[in-house]
Parts: sequence; C-alpha cells; structure tokens
Amino acid sequence: MMERTRNGLITEIGYKKISNKIIYWTIIAILSLLAIICILPVLWVLVSSLKSLDEFYSVPPTIWPKSFHFEMIPELFSKYDFTRLYINTAINSLGVIVFAVTINGLMGYALSKMNVSGGKIVFMVVLATYMLPTTVCMVPIYKNIIDFPILGVNLLNTNWPMWLMAGANAYYVIVFKSFFDGIPTSLLEAGKLDGCGDFTSFIHIVFPLSKPIISTIVILAFSSSWGDFFWPYMVLKKAEFQTVMVRIFAMQSDTSIGINTLLLAISFAIIPPGVVFFFCQKKIMNGFMMSGIKG
Repeated sequence: MMERTRNGLITEIGYKKISNKIIYWTIIAILSLLAIICILPVLWVLVSSLKSLDEFYSVPPTIWPKSFHFEMIPELFSKYDFTRLYINTAINSLGVIVFAVTINGLMGYALSKMNVSGGKIVFMVVLATYMLPTTVCMVPIYKNIIDFPILGVNLLNTNWPMWLMAGANAYYVIVFKSFFDGIPTSLLEAGKLDGCGDFTSFIHIVFPLSKPIISTIVILAFSSSWGDFFWPYMVLKKAEFQTVMVRIFAMQSDTSIGINTLLLAISFAIIPPGVVFFFCQKKIMNGFMMSGIKG
C-alpha cells in the first residue's frame, strides 16, 4: 500500500519525524516570505493609485491612504479613453491566443504524431530558434513588417505582426509536442481504422484530450500579449490602435499627469492578467505537469 503524501512534499510517516517537520516548515516560511516580498509592490501600487496627489507627496509618507478617491477611475477612463485601449488590447490578445493555439498546436501535432519526412530536422530548427536571443531577431522582423515578403505589404498599424509572431512561437511548439508525445498512438491508429485522416484525428481525438495544455497556452499567451510593450510600440504608431501598455508609456512623458493617475493606469493594466493568473494558476501547473515541461 502506497504511503499517502502530505501536500505532495513528504509522506505522512516522514512528516512525523522532527527533522522533516523543521525542513518542511522552513521551506514554507521561506516561500511565504518570498511571496510577500513579491506581492507587496503590487499592493502598494494598487493602494497608492487612489491617493490624492497631495497625500502622495506628503511627508512622512502614508502607506494606507487617508481617503480613497474613487472618482479618479471614471476620470481616467473618460479623459484618457481607457475603454478604447482595453478594447484594442483585448482584440490583440484574442488574435494572439487564436494563432498561438492553432498554428503552434498543429505544428506540435505534426512533429509528434504525423511522422513527417524531415520532422526531426524541423524540430531541431525549432529548438535552435528557441535558443536565439530576442535582440538578434528584432531588426529582421521589423524589416519584414514594413515590407512583408512576397506580398510586399506594410503591416504597420495592424495587429498582424503580433499575431503572426504568436503563431511562430518555438516554446509553444515544444510544449505542444511534449504533450502530444504522451497521447497513445493506438488511439490515432483506431481512428484511422474508422476512416479518420490526420486532421480529422486531430480535431476529434487529440483536441478533446488536449484541453489542459490548451488552457495553459491560452493563459500564457493572454498574459504575455496583454503585457507586451515592445512590438505594439514599434508597430502601432497611430493613437487609435495603441494598447494599454503603449499608452501608459506615453503618459510618463506628459508632465501634466500626476503620479497617482499614472499608478492608477498601471493598476488597470495589471489587473486583467493578475486576475486570470490567480484563478487559473492550477490549470497552468496541471498543463505543464501533463506535458512534462518545467515552467
């Protein structure tokens, strides 16, 4: 009979030893301290964003606001058009999610289950691109954006560059392939006996089994695209197409904007991915565990 584990760290019998208890609670204390250190700056930004400007610069400084100025929230959305920025960022994130899941998922499936000629070489190329520093690719990618190969079109002031880059993410391909490697080939062979082709097998057999890893990729793609600054800043030149992060960067150079207003804008920028990660962190860990990839 297998020994029951205590929270996945040690067994119940092992926990009864004094030395193991000390190690266990020491680890818990260290992790709790690290979590507090990481969360305190975020909480400070959220709380300080609702202070008045006078209180923000008061000496001695106040950690907890004397009064919360919630009237700043509608002013932020009306004066700086944060509703449009939210919509722009949401559209960009939605496209990133669709491309990240569909294209990388099909690529991972092809490399894992279709026995494509030269598949191992392609996978080695994918691994090689994953190891390339991001800075090496910036100039070639930007040149392709302003003059897209073959079509010869300019993709500035569109979301297509961010979407296409999400669909060519080496990390996502590796994660998908690792997950698909764990799906029994016998299921696909049974589907072929029933007349399913490769794509039909992917839709009707592999896709329903891939909900954990798809959920993980969706969450990761949303978080990265929502907080992405560099490529939206380089691509979206017109104000009507800008995302939240690009607008916040522009607000920093406006001397008429108070620091409390800027912190409020930052708060509304970090809330969506923070909420998504808080409620979906278990799905992320389950997806990585089932794919065999350490995040």
